[in-house]
Amino acid sequence: FTKATAGNSIAVAEFQGQYYDTDDLEAFSSQCGLDQTVTVSTNVGGNNEARCQVGLEPCVESLLDIEYAGAIAGAIPLSVYYSGTFSLLDWAETLLDQDDAELV
Repeated sequence: FTKATAGNSIAVAEFQGQYYDTDDLEAFSSQCGLDQTVTVSTNVGGNNEARCQVGLEPCVESLLDIEYAGAIAGAIPLSVYYSGTFSLLDWAETLLDQDDAELV
């Protein structure tokens, strides 16, 4: 698995009501036999875990992105950038506004 080195970082982008929840990240990590639980170190734009409790449809896409990115990245800090709209311009501007945007 990937070890964290100072300055490493990774991020995923989620749009239009796609959220994630800790319970599903823990279940994925356990079922896949990962050495550590996939976690989100930083969330920009918000998250609504309660949406995942009423069915996975509002969460399945973002969960897959986060779970697989986290499984590959290992201990490297993982950030999620969320936008309620699907505007790549808004997303890019959000990244540009970050003083310490992720490298990948």
